[in-house]
Amino acid sequence: MERTPTEKMWLIGSGVVAFVLILVSYFFLISPQRSHTSSVNDSIASAQTNNLGLQSRISALNAEYAKLTSYKEQLHVAQLALPSTSGMPAFLRTLQALSNQTGTTLTNLTAGTATAVTPPVSATTASTDSPSPAPSASSTSTVAPSSGVFSIPLTATVSGSRDRLSKFITQLQSVQPRAVLITDITLTAPQPKATTTHALAGGTSNLELTMEAFVAPVAAAAPVAADGGVAPSPSPSSTSAP
Repeated sequence: MERTPTEKMWLIGSGVVAFVLILVSYFFLISPQRSHTSSVNDSIASAQTNNLGLQSRISALNAEYAKLTSYKEQLHVAQLALPSTSGMPAFLRTLQALSNQTGTTLTNLTAGTATAVTPPVSATTASTDSPSPAPSASSTSTVAPSSGVFSIPLTATVSGSRDRLSKFITQLQSVQPRAVLITDITLTAPQPKATTTHALAGGTSNLELTMEAFVAPVAAAAPVAADGGVAPSPSPSSTSAP
């Protein structure tokens, strides 16, 4: 049945109105929603990426935490090597124990005055373009900054066979925990075997040791000198081995 012109106009108008409604719905409803959905998806992807990074960081921290006991042990070893106090009585007992273990005789141990260990000061190169007059002795004196570490000079005499003295030195440097720098060793000629109970074949030698033990006081507790530098700690008393 053929439609009348009026019906055709209504159909065309209805189609145009429907098309306009579709466009309006797309631009004002569907498109913003799609944009919002895309933004939400981007946020989710970014959050997932951040979560992966955080999970990786948490795994690394858990791995570090698993090593906490090992780190504490390493710190304890470092503190034994460089204590915050002189610890001379304990160090004397350690040397006496080393002497007993190696079959040697520790006849004496003397500790001197603690002195601050200062780092080396780099020399200032004079300018060659305009040489200045040589400064006086008072103007060239420079106070080196303190490192916060103190050195205690020690002297000890150990008697025994050369083999046992060698074991004593080895244990002093690698077994006992205190950090000690041996600066001088003097070995005397063997004495007759009958002069000591620790004598072996070849006689007994005397080993004179000159060394340094180091101390790192807590910064807040370190005394300060009048010139602004760190003052040496009170000198430890000389101690002789029993």
